[in-house]
Order: sequence, then structure tokens, then C-alpha cells
Amino acid sequence: MSDYILTSEYLFDHEYYAAKYQDVRDALGVERAALWNHYQNFGINENRRPSLAYDPAVYRTQHGDLASLSARDRWYHFTKTFEAKYPTAVEKLVKTKELTMQFYDFPAEHWSHIRSTNPIESMFATVRLRTRKTKGCGSRKATLAIVYQLACCAQKRWRALNGSDLMADIVDARFRFKDGIKEAVSDADLLTSNTKF
Repeated sequence: MSDYILTSEYLFDHEYYAAKYQDVRDALGVERAALWNHYQNFGINENRRPSLAYDPAVYRTQHGDLASLSARDRWYHFTKTFEAKYPTAVEKLVKTKELTMQFYDFPAEHWSHIRSTNPIESMFATVRLRTRKTKGCGSRKATLAIVYQLACCAQKRWRALNGSDLMADIVDARFRFKDGIKEAVSDADLLTSNTKF
């Protein structure tokens, strides 16, 4: 499993990444968002370096005991290790800790979908293309009708979420996900908490 918490976007140098990995540059270009998305989804699993200053493979070798730690413990270890060397990056990580940690309260199968940078834009690509070709749709009702019809056609090509069978467990108060793994909530915890979120 990848150590996503050990990869901060603030430690990512897109110019270095594009220069070092010719295959990625040829496929995706040099746009920062595309390269960051590639690194998150593929590069970390292929042991690619996000910048000259940070090598995840070396970090994992030096801190092999991190595999047994929870995501929150790894986050704490990372911030303490790098706060002197990268104070700005660590400060931003500290500010966004709760938001970052929410990622791990969902099934691991859903993580690739949560990390997706622009799901809404890709859904409306078909609608935008057709609207541009027809130079507008006239009235508001006509616009809504064509958007609805195009969205209905587009949804036929959509694929299901990874782990779509876990959707019911996400909202079920009897279960919670810790570091992407489903756990049963004890009766005492269930009685004390009014809501899961």
C-alpha cells in the first residue's frame, strides 16, 4: 500500500518530475496538475521521486517501522521529521490536518475516486461540447432538456465506483472506516455518538 500521507503536494516539483521522467512528460505534458495527479495515482507506486529534495523510497527504507502505524501516526511522524527542513510545507499540512485525515475515513477502494481532481468537469464534457456546437439552446427550458438528455446518454458509459458495495456501510452508523479498513462500532460508542460524521 502506498504511503499517501508521506507525499505532500508541497514537496512536489513538477518541473523536476517532467525533466526526470521523459515518458510521463511525453504522455501528459508539463502541466502541474496533470503531473501531480500522475504522481499520486502511479508515480508513488513506481517509486518515482516527486522532487530532488525528497525520495520516498529512501524515506521508507530509513523509517520501515511506519508500515504498522496508522495514517494519523504517520502524519505526526512526518511533520516532526520535516518541520525544520520544510517549515512552510509542514505548516500547510498542519493547517489542513483534519481535512487530510478525512480521506482515511472512507474505504480504501474509494481512495482513487476521492483523489480524482475533476469528476464534475469530465461529466459535463459531453454537454459542453454539444452546447458549443449548437451555439446555445435558446430558452432556459430547452437548455435544461438538452443537458438532461445528454447526461442520460453519458451515464451509460460511466463505470461503477471501486467498492461500490461498501456505499451502504459508509452511512451505516454501526460501521466506521479507519485507515480505509472497515471496523464495527462498539455498542457504547454507538450510544454516545449521535451521528457518524
